[in-house]
Amino acid sequence: MYLYLLILLQLLSSAGASESGIVGGKIAKPHSRPYMVSLQHRRRHVCGGMLIREDFVLTSAHCLKGSYPLTVVLGAHDLTEKEKKSRQEMKVSHYHRHPLHQNITQLSYDIMLLKLHTNATLNKYVKVIGLPDKDKRIPARTKCSVAGWGKTKPDITSGAADVLMEVEVTMQFNFECVNKLKDSFISSQMICTEDGQKDFCEGDSGGPVICKHKNVAQGIVAFFGNHLKCDDRKFPRVYMNISFFKSWIEEVIHGYTFTLRVLLLGQTFTLRVLLLGQTFTPKVLLLGQTFTLRVLLLGQTFTLRVLLLGQTFTPKVLLLGQTFTLSVLLLGQTFTLRVLLLGQTFTHRVLLLGQTFTLRVLLLGQTFTLRVLLLGQNFTLRILLLGQTFTLRVLLLGQTFTLRVLLLGQTFTPEAGLAACQALSNHLDLCQSTTMYLYLLILLQLLSSAGASESGIVGGKIVKPHSRTYMVSLQHRGYHVCGGMLIRKDFVLTSAHCLRNAYPLTVVLGAHDLKKWTKSCQKIQVSHYHRHPLHENATQNSYDIMLLKLKTTARLTQYVTVVGLPKEDEHIPASPKCSVAGWGKTNSNNKQGSDVLMAVAVMVEDNSECKTVWQKYFDINQMMCTRTTGGKGFCQGDSGGPLICNNKAQGIVAFNYAERCDDSQYPHVYMKIPFFMPWIKEVLHGYGANMSLNKQE
Repeated sequence: MYLYLLILLQLLSSAGASESGIVGGKIAKPHSRPYMVSLQHRRRHVCGGMLIREDFVLTSAHCLKGSYPLTVVLGAHDLTEKEKKSRQEMKVSHYHRHPLHQNITQLSYDIMLLKLHTNATLNKYVKVIGLPDKDKRIPARTKCSVAGWGKTKPDITSGAADVLMEVEVTMQFNFECVNKLKDSFISSQMICTEDGQKDFCEGDSGGPVICKHKNVAQGIVAFFGNHLKCDDRKFPRVYMNISFFKSWIEEVIHGYTFTLRVLLLGQTFTLRVLLLGQTFTPKVLLLGQTFTLRVLLLGQTFTLRVLLLGQTFTPKVLLLGQTFTLSVLLLGQTFTLRVLLLGQTFTHRVLLLGQTFTLRVLLLGQTFTLRVLLLGQNFTLRILLLGQTFTLRVLLLGQTFTLRVLLLGQTFTPEAGLAACQALSNHLDLCQSTTMYLYLLILLQLLSSAGASESGIVGGKIVKPHSRTYMVSLQHRGYHVCGGMLIRKDFVLTSAHCLRNAYPLTVVLGAHDLKKWTKSCQKIQVSHYHRHPLHENATQNSYDIMLLKLKTTARLTQYVTVVGLPKEDEHIPASPKCSVAGWGKTNSNNKQGSDVLMAVAVMVEDNSECKTVWQKYFDINQMMCTRTTGGKGFCQGDSGGPLICNNKAQGIVAFNYAERCDDSQYPHVYMKIPFFMPWIKEVLHGYGANMSLNKQE
C-alpha cells in the first residue's frame, strides 16, 4: 500500500502553469465563452482562468509556479492573432493565493484570486461568470464542459492550442475519486470527472468547469493523475470545488468593494467624472438592488441627495480638489463613510434617527463643517486634522457622542448646541443625560526606533514597556507565533513563513506583556494575506516576506505607532549597531517564548561573510545578516519582527541555524527591506497608499 501511494504521488500532476489543454474536444465558437482568461507570462500562455468581477480573475494557485508576473488576456479566441477589436490585456496588482496553499505544488487549497490593475471593459467579448451558492454540490453523472488553450495531445512534445478548445465531461461520485486517488483527493474541496480520453491537459489549469447553468462556474481545473499522459483512463480529473471556497472568495473581494444600496425617488443623480474625458449622467430609480460605484473625482462638483431606508450605505471615494455636498435622510440603518479629502470644502448635513453613525476622515488643508441633529443614537467621529479649521455644531439629544481627533497645527472650535437643546423643555432631561467624550490626541512626534514560531531574543533584556510601539504580536488561536511591524494604520509587514500551520492570524498591537490585556492593546483580524508571489513554499528561504491587510484600521496612540521604512536600495554598511526585538525564546532549550517583549543590540555583518557561511541559502541581493557574538540575536518566535538600524526598519527576521539560535558560528539572516520596497509600495498602492513610506508617519 505504501509503495502504491508513492507511485500515485509521483503520477499526480497539476494541470496548469504551462502544464495543462483540452484532449478529445473541438474548437469553441469564437467568443462564445467571454469569461475565459488566458494567463500569460512573457507573452506565453501558461494557464486558464475566469473573470468573476470586472476587476478579479479566479484561477489556480499553482499557476504562479515559475510564472511571475502574470498578464491577464481577455476577449481572446486565437492567441496567435492580435484580435484588436475584442482583446484586452491587464496587469495584475495583487496575487491572492489561499492562505492554506503553502507550497506551489500542493494539491489542496489550489485556488488564487488575481486583482486587476485596471478594470476590464465589459462588452460582448468580455463578460463575468457567476459563482455557485456556498456548499452546493453537483450531482454525479451531470454533463459539464471545460475549455482552454492547453495541449490537445497527451505527448510531451505537443504544444498548446492556438485557439480555444472545449470538451464535454461527466461529473463523478466523490467516493469513486477517493478510491482511485486516495488521500490526494479531498472530498470537501474537490470535485472530479472521468471521461476516458476526453478532458483537460497541460495548459488548462485555472479554467472553469461549467455544468447545468452556462453562466455559473462550478469548479477550477486543478490536476490529473498521470502527468505524462493526460488521457490516461486510470485516473479521474480533479477540480477545486468553487462552492467550498465561496466564503473566502467573498472575503477577499469584499476588501475591494464599494457598495451603495439606495432608494432613489424621482430625482436626478448627476456625476461628472474626469475619466477618459467623458461625462456620465444617470437618471435612475433603484429598488432593492446593489449599486456599485468606484470613482476618482478630479476638480468637479459631486452632488448626491438620497433617501436611504433600512440598508447599509458604504462609500469609499477619493476626492481631489472639488466641492462635495451630501444631504441624506437616514432612517434605521448603519451609515459608514471613509473618505480621503484633499484641499476642498466638505459640508455634511444629516438627520440621523435611531441608528449608528460612524465617520472616519483624513482632512488635509481645508475647512470642515459638520452640522448634525442626533436623536437617540450613538455618534462616533474619528478625524485626523492637519492644518485646517474644524467647526462642529451639534444638537445632541439622549445619545452618546464620542469624538477622537488628532489635531496638528490648526484651529479647533466646537460649538455644541446644548443651549438650544435646553430651550426645548420637553427634551431637558435628554440633554442632561447626554454623555459627550472628547479625546484630543496631540502627537508631537511618532516613534520609529526599534519572529513563525521559528525564531526569540537571546542575550537581550526586557525593553521599557511601550518603547517599541510599532511591534506586533501575530497570534493563532490565542498563542504568539510571530513578530511583525506596523508600517501603515492598515498594514503589517512580517515573514511569509509565519503562515505555516498558523492560519488565520490575529494582529495584536500595543502589547508588552502578552499575558496581560491592558487599555493599550488592540486586537485586529487580517482581511488579506499578501505573500510575495515568488515565495512558493512555506519552507523557502528566499522572498520570505508578507504584508497583512487589516480588517479595521489601527488606532494610533501613544502605545501604537507606525515604523519608518528605508528608501529603495538603501545600503546599510557592515558594523553599525542595530537592534532586534520579539517575544520568542530566550535560548534554544526553552519550550516557550517570553511573555514580555525582549530586545538585543546586534551588529550588521558583511554580506560576503554571510555568503561564505550560508552559501546557497543566502541571497546577497535580498538578504542581510548580523553577527551572533556571544550567541546574541533572535530565536524561535521572533520571525517577522524588524531589525532596526538608524531608527528605521531595515530587515525582517528570517532564519538562523535550526534549534541552535545561539550558535555563534552562524550569522542570523533577515530579509532586506530596501530590496522589497517596490513590491511593498505596489501592494499598498492598491489600497490607496497616499503617503511616503520613507518618512516616519
